[in-house]
Amino acid sequence: MDLNKYFESSKGVGFLTTTDEAERFETPVSARPIIIDSQTIAFIMRANQPYRNLSLNPKAVYIYLEESDEYEGKRLFITKTGEEKDSDKLLEIYKNANNGREPDKSTGPMFLVYFNIDEIHPLLV
Repeated sequence: MDLNKYFESSKGVGFLTTTDEAERFETPVSARPIIIDSQTIAFIMRANQPYRNLSLNPKAVYIYLEESDEYEGKRLFITKTGEEKDSDKLLEIYKNANNGREPDKSTGPMFLVYFNIDEIHPLLV
């Protein structure tokens, strides 16, 4: 599946689900993933609960619900493989996605977190 084409051609909302050490779920609304290649995606993250959870459990699920009359979308089962903190690459991606606007550094560091795509499933089984 060409994820770049998919996310460029669809509108919708995404959620990144992570778990903490007690296996409590955290599922905030999330930006679309940054497509690195056919097996790798990334997200720009702050040092918040989902980010902290990934240091305890690198497994996560990205759920994307398409804007439509049907319940269509994708579930991406992913595993964290690495990260960059406040890198030039992160800054470039952020500025491209935000019309050249600089990130607000007063809210703390930002991380470009990489994930391997383990499985892709439709939203509904």
